[in-house]
Amino acid sequence: MADTSMNAMIHRAILREIDRVQALVTAGDVAGARKHFGFLAENLHTHHQNEDTYIWPALEARTTDEKELATLAAMTGEHEQLVAALKKCEADFVGQPPESTVADLQELRLQAAAHFAHEEAEAEPMLDKYLTKGDLKPFHAANRKAPNSMLVFPWVADGGTAADQKIYDVLPAPVRLFLKPVMQRKYKAYFA
Repeated sequence: MADTSMNAMIHRAILREIDRVQALVTAGDVAGARKHFGFLAENLHTHHQNEDTYIWPALEARTTDEKELATLAAMTGEHEQLVAALKKCEADFVGQPPESTVADLQELRLQAAAHFAHEEAEAEPMLDKYLTKGDLKPFHAANRKAPNSMLVFPWVADGGTAADQKIYDVLPAPVRLFLKPVMQRKYKAYFA
């Protein structure tokens, strides 16, 4: 059985980060907005690239159901739409953000929220139906190798729900005891 709770945590963190970037833009903190947007873009790209590489193909190989295959095709299409929205926002941060930046971020958030809701409602049940923990190992390994992967746990917890605060619980207790403060320090330093 595949545990998808981490996926929902990442989705909530991405939406919170879009809101954070928008608030920084509105407050006129261009440097802060640019830093947070860069982190957001990196994590959104990594998350979707790894799904496209490891999750959707594994599911496609295990189903012949037309509705499920249509859902998987939709996931890939929605990722492409998010890449376009993300690129539009990236262009906003090349120089001084234009007046359209907040609207561009709002569009990115709308698309991301719709995609995440669709994924959680229709694609995640397929993970539970077809994939095992072992099947997900390459996906998790790729996520651990991503740039700034040590910052993901404190990022998910930052401003998150009570469930998001428990992200560290996936780590074995001795590892958690050592890594949690290290991760938190690195996260604070990264955004200082």
